[in-house]
Amino acid sequence: MIPRLTLLFLLAAPTLAACSDLVPSASATALPTVAVLEAPPPDTAELLTQAFHNIRSSATLRLEVQHSGEPWLIATDVGNVAFEQAGVSFVAPDTLQVDAGVRIFGLAAGVDLFARGEQQWYRNALLTGGNWQGGILVENFNPQQLVAPGSGFDRAAQALLGLTWQGLVALEDGRPAHLLSGPARGEEVSALLVNLVQLTGEVQTEVYIDMDTLLPLRFVLSQPDIATWEVRVTAVNAAVQLDAPLQAGG
Repeated sequence: MIPRLTLLFLLAAPTLAACSDLVPSASATALPTVAVLEAPPPDTAELLTQAFHNIRSSATLRLEVQHSGEPWLIATDVGNVAFEQAGVSFVAPDTLQVDAGVRIFGLAAGVDLFARGEQQWYRNALLTGGNWQGGILVENFNPQQLVAPGSGFDRAAQALLGLTWQGLVALEDGRPAHLLSGPARGEEVSALLVNLVQLTGEVQTEVYIDMDTLLPLRFVLSQPDIATWEVRVTAVNAAVQLDAPLQAGG
């Protein structure tokens, strides 16, 4: 059964044996082995609280999202589309642009979404001739909800306080990262998908946090036998080039 979504996102499901040393992460992509690094377990609540404070207070975010598993249908006002991958740019407090790869009627296609507050525009080579068109592509969506106190990232952080620290793992570029994992409620952590995909039920969640900067680097949400989503945080507080519609000041 495929739940109804609002729109877009997260991938792979790494599984780690608990360890207090630096170990390679066992994800869908093999990661390099690095030297063992002794590390005492941190206070998980403090680590998560600081990491989410850092990401919530950032001026810009750049994310890369990948989906694997059964086709994941997204209900939009132009019909159901199957999500595959996306690049996401967020500019605080209320602007989001998504460049998504989807399948429409079984054919690979690109769909772009630009949202500022409650206003939305979308474009597709076939549906809109490659031009921005105003309209509600994603129901009940406002990017400002991501950083609003008590919602968005705040709500997700509270929902993840029960995660357990699995150790330090080596990411592909060799950076050591704290790995926290455990179950969470999809309804509580959809902000990790920038609220574009609305998950329901229990999801296995992994959070990777940079050991030095304490910035979240990666979120992995998995629903066994359905789908897995991976979001990689590729840039924080970096310049973001938006391709905004003329009506939105582009």
